Amino acid sequence: MMWSTILPFLLLVKATLGETECSQNPFEFCSHPKLFHMIPQTVSKYNKLCPDLPKYIECLKRFQVTCEAVVFFDSDEEYEKLHDFYSELCEEGSLLNTIITENLKCLNKTFDSSLCSDETQTLLHEFKSRDSPNGGDLFMDFECLKSVYGAACMTANLSKKCGAIVKEAAYDVIRRSNFLQYSCPTQLGKRLLDDPRTTELQTKYQDFFYTLLGEFSDNDSGSGY
Repeated sequence: MMWSTILPFLLLVKATLGETECSQNPFEFCSHPKLFHMIPQTVSKYNKLCPDLPKYIECLKRFQVTCEAVVFFDSDEEYEKLHDFYSELCEEGSLLNTIITENLKCLNKTFDSSLCSDETQTLLHEFKSRDSPNGGDLFMDFECLKSVYGAACMTANLSKKCGAIVKEAAYDVIRRSNFLQYSCPTQLGKRLLDDPRTTELQTKYQDFFYTLLGEFSDNDSGSGY
């Protein structure tokens, strides 16, 4: 008798909570981790903030399950890979965690002094000035090139100032975080690789640019260090 009274109440509470949650913007409901926007100066601060990364992914997954109209992860495997990656960033003693925490000073100095944003805008202006051979979506082309060149510029600077191990870790972070997946999906990346406007660009970071555009447009490579 008691359960026949309580169960409908619990179901009503669950449904109401779901409706309330689903009426919100998921990126407001699941607060962005501070590490998305800054690099801590100290290891203790990094280790304090880092657990917010896997929690954020868990929140998005929970939102997706509760609010079926929203899809952040196409499969459980995609979710698990991303969650494992963020967890590894936070796991003291893991290779990625060690590389990052031992190079916080260099990472901060490199990002603070970077002119990658200005250089990216210059490259996009040069790209736009050339005629498109196939009438592609200029907005999507821009978004892809902006992401790839920005990442190439930063990776080149990290390689120069922080060393090869940090460069390889940066490649791994870009690859495993799906950084380019949405702005530069596979087919778009491959098309831009064959676009004369792209191949004629004389970028300051040519090798890094084409490594990222070619390798990460496929998004299937493993760790490189």
